[in-house]
Amino acid sequence: MIGVLVNPNDPITTNSETNDMRAAARSVAQRIEILQASTAHDIETAFASLIGMQVGALLVAPDPVFVTEANQLVALARAIQYPRCIGEARLPKPAA
Repeated sequence: MIGVLVNPNDPITTNSETNDMRAAARSVAQRIEILQASTAHDIETAFASLIGMQVGALLVAPDPVFVTEANQLVALARAIQYPRCIGEARLPKPAA
């Protein structure tokens, strides 16, 4: 299963892109779980729920909230050893 983190306040991601992701996943018999977060606390809650879902990878939708919280996202992904791909080269590196 693949987790997909989206900001529920972004109407594009939560509507058309989320529907496209679900359709693409169905077409290759892949399960996805859409999680929503719009704050740092929401991100922590989303990651906590992923652990029990047997999610093997996480896709983070492009959103200013996730750019702002990039260090937190990378640290949480690293802590639970998720494969990660960050599409913005300008994101800060996580603190050591």
